[in-house]
Amino acid sequence: AIASPFIMETTTVKGNPRITILTDNSTSMNLFESGLDKELASKLKNKIPVSVRHIVTGDKSAIGDGILNNIERDENVLVITDGNNNDGKLLGDIMLLANSLNATVSTLEMETVNSDVGVEIIGPNEAILDTEESFIINVNLVGKKMPYTVEVRFDDEIVIAKSNDKSDTFILNRKLTEGYHKITAELLSVGSDDYFKQNNKYYKTVKVVPRPKVLFVTEKNSPLANDLGDIYDLTIASDIPDDLNDYMATVLNDIPANKFLQHLDKLSDYVSDG
Repeated sequence: AIASPFIMETTTVKGNPRITILTDNSTSMNLFESGLDKELASKLKNKIPVSVRHIVTGDKSAIGDGILNNIERDENVLVITDGNNNDGKLLGDIMLLANSLNATVSTLEMETVNSDVGVEIIGPNEAILDTEESFIINVNLVGKKMPYTVEVRFDDEIVIAKSNDKSDTFILNRKLTEGYHKITAELLSVGSDDYFKQNNKYYKTVKVVPRPKVLFVTEKNSPLANDLGDIYDLTIASDIPDDLNDYMATVLNDIPANKFLQHLDKLSDYVSDG
């Protein structure tokens, strides 16, 4: 182009438009109008090629996996779903992949034909002794508002009991003792319009373990030691000891390289052992 004259030319090429309709047939879709995939396919088939595939059935909704198995480069995908992705890959990760493939993933706005209220507990499955953990109790409402009373038990103690609060989210903060604990959230006095009864009770088990031993090697005072000491059974040392087997983790805080080079083999074995 530098050596001789040239002409810049832009050409628009008509693509090969088509659409794939992916249908979520999981149990939770009973709250919405059925047969939308067939209705859409019937209206679109005379304009562009349409294919309809079912990606989810039953109580497990691996929507992300279903999209992943049916998406290709430059593909147009319409997903008919309630978005309840309770199994398999995260939807956010699948959307990033679709973007990298220049694929378009759309969803259909749907109106509910049935109403439902359910409860879930979000929180860790394992916790450390004497540290405060937060558990979120969500009351999920679909369709029209209905009365309910939520009761939350920690082991056998009632810790939350509220009826149609201003918020449908409740937070339980608790310092846990060692061992196993059971948290139960249950919806009581629910309205007669509640479609699913099986999601009105939720169980969660939490395993509480002793504070792990952590070695903190430092030659100076560090605020990090205070933070770690609030969570772990922290041992502070100015040098790396001969035996590290008692510690779940070792932190080297701003140690000069020449101070720990002699310990490289020991540290390598320690990390290799997990």
